[in-house]
Amino acid sequence: MSKIKQCQYFRTNLGNRLKKYRYYSGLSQRELAEIIGVTNVTLSNWEGGKTTPPLEQALHLAHTLDVSYEELFGS
Repeated sequence: MSKIKQCQYFRTNLGNRLKKYRYYSGLSQRELAEIIGVTNVTLSNWEGGKTTPPLEQALHLAHTLDVSYEELFGS
């Protein structure tokens, strides 16, 4: 698998996990975005696999969603 395909695969899987854990937490995209200090568009891009969150925000996401960083990022 090429590096580009690997990155796309990672972003897509991360987005799916993020969406799943947000759903389980009962938060809307807008609510979670406000809690972690990003725009709804940014969170939508993460969930859609277009971009990935920086480390600090990724850790905040994991804490807010009550999952480990490893669970969220599939490590």
